[in-house]
Amino acid sequence: PAAPIRRPFPASHLRPAAGADRLFVGRLHPAAVAVLGGLIRAASASVQVIISTQSVGLVNQMEAADVMVVEKQDGQSVF
Repeated sequence: PAAPIRRPFPASHLRPAAGADRLFVGRLHPAAVAVLGGLIRAASASVQVIISTQSVGLVNQMEAADVMVVEKQDGQSVF
């Protein structure tokens, strides 16, 4: 059976969500990455935005407090 999802925040704090899994921005011009970061920040004002990426450039467009790193340890997601 699948492990239950552990929420780092109470459900009352969650908003409608938008997501992108493995968002690849490696071939985008750095200026386009900055624009994409701005669009994500703007969208996050009204919905919870969840993305996964390995793009340092995109993560650098966000405030540290707005980034959550999730790692896998012993088959479990660790926040």
